[in-house]
Amino acid sequence: MEQAPVRVAVGFQNVPGEDEGMLTSVTVKDSRSLSIINRNAGQKEQVFRYDAVFNQDTDQEIVYEELVKPLISRARLGYNVALVVSGTYVSGKNRLLRGDEKQDGIVQKLTKDLFEELDKGEDHRKRLITVSNIQFQIDGSTVDLLNPHDREIQCLHHPVLGLITEELSEFVVSRYEDAWDLYLQGAKAEKLAGAHLDRCSTLFTISLEQQETSGSCLHSSIRLFDLTGEAEKGAVNGATPLVYILNAEPSHGCIGTLLDEALGGNSYSVLIYCLKLTESWPGQTVSALTLTQGLKDLTNYVTLNCWDYRELMQNLRASIRELRMKISSNGDLCNEDVKRLGSLVQELQMVKQQRWERKEERSQQFGEECRQRLAAKGLLERSSGAVPSPSEQHSSRTQCGLTQQYSLKSQQVYRIQEQLKEQVAEYVKAGSRSTDEIRTVLSSIQGLRERLQVEEESLQRIRHELNQMDSLAERGHESAAPFHSDLDRVYAAAMKRRSKLAEDNAALVQGELMRMERELQLHEAGSTVTADGTARLRREREVVVLQLVALRREKKEAEKDLQSMHQNYKTELENQKLKALQVLREFREASRLQLTALEKRYRKLLQDAIQDAVYLAAQKQQLELDKQHLKETIAELHDQLSVTKQRGAIPHRRDGAAD
Repeated sequence: MEQAPVRVAVGFQNVPGEDEGMLTSVTVKDSRSLSIINRNAGQKEQVFRYDAVFNQDTDQEIVYEELVKPLISRARLGYNVALVVSGTYVSGKNRLLRGDEKQDGIVQKLTKDLFEELDKGEDHRKRLITVSNIQFQIDGSTVDLLNPHDREIQCLHHPVLGLITEELSEFVVSRYEDAWDLYLQGAKAEKLAGAHLDRCSTLFTISLEQQETSGSCLHSSIRLFDLTGEAEKGAVNGATPLVYILNAEPSHGCIGTLLDEALGGNSYSVLIYCLKLTESWPGQTVSALTLTQGLKDLTNYVTLNCWDYRELMQNLRASIRELRMKISSNGDLCNEDVKRLGSLVQELQMVKQQRWERKEERSQQFGEECRQRLAAKGLLERSSGAVPSPSEQHSSRTQCGLTQQYSLKSQQVYRIQEQLKEQVAEYVKAGSRSTDEIRTVLSSIQGLRERLQVEEESLQRIRHELNQMDSLAERGHESAAPFHSDLDRVYAAAMKRRSKLAEDNAALVQGELMRMERELQLHEAGSTVTADGTARLRREREVVVLQLVALRREKKEAEKDLQSMHQNYKTELENQKLKALQVLREFREASRLQLTALEKRYRKLLQDAIQDAVYLAAQKQQLELDKQHLKETIAELHDQLSVTKQRGAIPHRRDGAAD
């Protein structure tokens, strides 16, 4: 056992300087230290020293070469290593881990360099590499990102094997491309997990097992933590689990147990904290630096992970056997002995699960579970007994993304349609409103119609792409899936094999009978009747035993063929069910599209009718205004005519008076 202090690096968003408007002034003294001072509080300058202080925009490659890449050589020797990335600068942390269009992230570099080192190795040892990806929710629950399931993921500690995560899907990989593809798959599954994504932590693990010439096995794991947390006053963003580690508080679920192993346990560990100078609350920068300084003082105690599976299983079986003999000899069940026996049996099962053959088998099972889950959702056609290749996984993930886009677009179209209904209803009710208000409503209706047309065109385009992918998947499935004729050929081959086995057994028994007759004829002359009868009975018994063995072989072969045929027919039945479900989904989609087309046609007719009604109403209103204007004009003319008549009548009266 050797001591290995935790190495800590702090990265900044940019080179700290005397920025105006900031209460806290941070100054980088050199590549390993920095100072911080509060301008308003009048406090003294605080100096913090780390293994590296770097600018995240320009110095990421240097930190990777000096701190992260040396972990690969430790892992090849059989030691556990861990990289913990956290911080208040979330976007910088994500870019550091996953990279961008300019440079690769740490995860990709580390994975690629690991496989390159293994491929260049001269020892030519047998090895097994597995990867897993787990997400830690803010409520304490966990999600298997590579193969989501409802089983509870538990972290158990074995005295020899170390830390083991049960019910976590581990996929066997042999190339860098496969490992990186699985990481991207987990990242996409993380995005699809729902709300509070920026407050969930993840752990990507690469496990390496190497076979030694002595039969023992070197086991090492590379754990890449992406820690996030709550951004609240009094708690460092992205560092809540780290606070528990520093304060030596009890472990909080799987993430606490795994971090205990990385920081203060059996592991060579590096912590990178990404710090943003803009504070969410006063004192945040000081709290973060104080936390990282405390973590730098932690010391891990590292041991080589090497064991022999066969020897370990033999020792466990011997201990179980001795304990059973002790319990049976005493005749009294002691609770401690029963608990001890249960613990030994559980350890034996854990050791069995760590065998390479079992891991490869479980990896295939996990792959099949993924395919079945995608097929159940209608995202992938299920092919019997096949593990999804990276290209198939990429195709299924692409189809999954298109399906989600289609669902979102459908919901958006529905919302626009509902808004259009509300606007139309508002217009129908707007009989006594002013002309400007009516024009505003009509303008809103026209804008919603244009938006609806654009969204429907986008929806149809996505649907067309999905139909193309479905047709390609259907053609591939038809070329690969077994037909009834294939099952008939399998059945005929099994029948022929059993017939040949029966003929061989019959020939063997017949040859044994003929040999028995010849032997009896040779001994018949010099033997007595009793001896002759005894010899015949003994030989007949041997022949009967031979016949019984032959019949058992035929029975075993028949049972094997029956089981194989049952599995094939079961698989074919599942395929037919999936095809039937696919047909029902397509029929439902066609019906929905037909209803959508009819509804669209109805809405168009309704909109045309509404527009005609609006036009007629506007014309009616204009005619009423013209009519009112004409009435006023007529009234004015009538008044003018009356005045004119009155004026003409007055001179006439004067003339009459003069006469």
